[in-house]
Order: sequence, then structure tokens, then C-alpha cells
Amino acid sequence: MRILLIHSYYERFGGGEVYVQSFIRLLQDHGHEIYFFSFSNDKESEEENHLIMRDRFQVKNKNFLSLFFRYFLRFYFDPFVAFKLRQWIRKVKPDIIHIHANDRFGISVLIALINIGIPVIQTVHAYTIVCMSTLSRRPSDKMCNESHGVRCLAFHCLPLGKFFAIIPSYAIKWALTKRIVNKMIVANPQIQKRLNECGYGKTILIEHFVDIPREYLEKIPIEKGFLLCVGRLTWEKGFQYVIRAMVKVKEKAPYTTLHICGNGPYEENLKELVHELSLDDSVFFHGHLDSLNLKEFYKKSNIIIFPSLCLEICGLVNLEALSYGKPLIISNVSGVEELFQGKKVGFFVDPKDCESFSHSILKILLDENLFLEMGRNAYEMYREKFNPDAHYQKIMSLYKELLTQS
Repeated sequence: MRILLIHSYYERFGGGEVYVQSFIRLLQDHGHEIYFFSFSNDKESEEENHLIMRDRFQVKNKNFLSLFFRYFLRFYFDPFVAFKLRQWIRKVKPDIIHIHANDRFGISVLIALINIGIPVIQTVHAYTIVCMSTLSRRPSDKMCNESHGVRCLAFHCLPLGKFFAIIPSYAIKWALTKRIVNKMIVANPQIQKRLNECGYGKTILIEHFVDIPREYLEKIPIEKGFLLCVGRLTWEKGFQYVIRAMVKVKEKAPYTTLHICGNGPYEENLKELVHELSLDDSVFFHGHLDSLNLKEFYKKSNIIIFPSLCLEICGLVNLEALSYGKPLIISNVSGVEELFQGKKVGFFVDPKDCESFSHSILKILLDENLFLEMGRNAYEMYREKFNPDAHYQKIMSLYKELLTQS
């Protein structure tokens, strides 16, 4: 099968890019011809199997007219992007077009796909598809369960000026998406529910996967009291609450250490908090790590903590934790809780509730039998739901269904 994948980001940025690269390998391992269309800040390339276009929106030219023109091209319509993509589709003749993130030049991409006679699928990688703000939380700090649109203004989720700047482009892209995309793949029921509320009913639930299969070993090398957080260091990822919980954890388990892997704009704030709480000898920042180095941290850890305060797609770090047979502590406001129900793989907590947070950590740290039980359950869940083979079978079933209908 010839498959064209479209993704907004060529450079590796986050979980979406990790998933897409794993997905490409998975399809290639099964003998499919893969073509890739993407955007880069500083690279242009057209080869047999990929077309990378440069995103000049990031050019540091503060001239108002230049900025307005680049803004219009990126968020409304760039005829050159649409032309090049349409031309490339004619050249590679894919059987299926599978969109992943469509944040850059999204309208231009969709216009290029109008009336092409090829099934178009999209996998949701960002909750912004159902929320125009960046957090899917109201100013009152409650999770927003409303659909996008005028409610964003009514609940004061966006300033008036920003709302009217965003809404035309957002509405056009959403209308085109509903017209052109034959099926939307979502990784958790929360996003599926929100899409249905937004008027898009052609969704299918297919969980993400990680391609780190291994045999589960009950006595894996761990370091006592080793806690691990992985992700981009921003306020909404909630790492500050894990740091605060460490104060109470160390009262009963003074040997506990917290290891944070990732970088981002909130890093200095987190380091200041660590110093303020006198945790300099217990909380360590390791920056962004490649998969090989991160593997060693997973092996050493007792618990993987996912304290996100915003709506998440699934959090690949959670799936990686399962694949290593590690207990999880997951935020109960991140929208991914339903994915991990059924087996006792960890605890779901309000990350802002320091008492509950620290209690959950200590319960696993101080009970070896519970730790081993959750670890076994975690690996079993990975084998059943989040492994590459299961994901491939579901994707192929969808592809074949759409090809039959076209």
C-alpha cells in the first residue's frame, strides 16, 4: 500500500513526532511504501519519499507588512503550499492520505486535498482541535468540557482581541476538516466525546502505541526511591506539584529522589522552587534526553509520574512506563484516565492535592508487593492494548474499510 503521511513538524519536538516516527517504521516494517510531507523552520527538501517545505513565518523580520503577509500565508492560505502538495500527490499516487498534526498551513493543506478521490484520515495529536486556548481550562482553573466556538469568549478563556484574531482561521479549517477528512482517529474517549460535541461524528478510537517491546522481568535493576517525570517543562505539565509533594514524601522516605527529564520555558521556575523548598539534594534536572539515555532512567525508576494540568491526547510517557513494567501516578484532570482503567497499574490523583499526591507515592514506595503487582499489571496492559501489532491491525482495518468505500 502507498501511504502519504502529512505532519506539521519535521524536526523532533514532542510526543507527536515520536509517535509519527514510530508509526513510519511500523508501516515500513510491514512492507508499505511511505511518503512524508512536512514543514521545517530552516530546511527545504524534495526527494523520492519526502517533501519538506520551509516555514518562513519564523523569519525574524519585524516589518509589519511582512509579518502580516507571512501570518496570512501560514494561518489562511498559501497557494504555493497547496500547489506543491497537490503536485506531489499526483506524482506519488498514494492509496491513502493520513494527516497527523495539521497546525502549520492547515487550510492550505486541506485545500490541496479537495476532490482528489483518495481517502483522507487524520490522527488527533493536540487537544487544540477542540479548544482554541492552550490549556482546555477556564480562567477559574477548572477543566473545560465545552465545545469550541463562542463559548470560549463567554467563559473568558480568550481575550477579546485574540478570540477575533483566531476564530476566522479556526472556523475555516474546521469546516474544511469536516468536509475532507473521512475518519478522525482519536487516542482517548475524552477527545472523541468533545469532537462529537463539536459536530464531527466520524471518529474512531485507536490508542497510541510505543515500539519498545521486551520481556517483562520481575527483578529489573531499580534504584530505591527513584521517581521519574518526563516531558516538556511548562507550567501546564504540573511538575511543580510533584516537587511540592516531595517535601512530605521525604518525611517518611528520606532516600527518595525525583528525576525530571526534559526542557522548556518553565525550567528556571522549577529550579527556583526546588531551592526554595531545600530539595537541591533530592530533585535533579537532566534536560532533554534521547531514547537511549532515557531508557536507563526508565529502568532505574520505581514510579513514573504524569501530573499534567491540561487535556492530553494520551501522554506517550505513560505507555513507555507500561512497556517497562512501571507503576504510574497519573493526573485525574488530564483526560487520559480512562485509557488505563481495568488493571491496577497505579493511582489517579489531583496533582494539586499535595496530601493525596504524596500519599500515593509513598503507598507504592513502601509496599514492595504493591509495586510488583502494579508493575506486572502495567506490562500486561502494554502487551494487550498499546503494542505495535495491536495498533497496526486496527490501522490496517480502517485503511481497508475506507479503500473499500472509495
